[in-house]
Amino acid sequence: RSIRDVLHAVEQRGGALACIESGYFGRELADSAYRRTQAVERGERPLVGVNRYESPAEPLEVFEVDPDTEAAQVAAVRAVRTRRDQAAVDRALRDLSDAARGSENVVPVCIEAVRAYATVGEIVAALREVFGPWRPTADY
Repeated sequence: RSIRDVLHAVEQRGGALACIESGYFGRELADSAYRRTQAVERGERPLVGVNRYESPAEPLEVFEVDPDTEAAQVAAVRAVRTRRDQAAVDRALRDLSDAARGSENVVPVCIEAVRAYATVGEIVAALREVFGPWRPTADY
């Protein structure tokens, strides 16, 4: 398919935003990835290291978190939580939730939450409360 064909298909479906909202782009990406994987598996599409010029498999090292490193990170987060202004964090997270419920850009209020020393977990929890957990579409 040529790029002109793709652009015409997008235009016929009402433009890029309509294609996003309808799931067209997601389906096209998923279908394309599936076709590519099938071609690699059948050997029709060479992929160095996968179906061409493969090297013998080496034992896989499983990553394990060093308990001392984990303990140090937990202690660091606890220390930040102890030193920060909790009222400022609560206010920033409330502002983030309010922005997410409305039509406001959430990036500036998210940055303010970071400046107030809200943790990534707290920021994600505030957004999850508004939007719910992310769920992959059936296309993926």
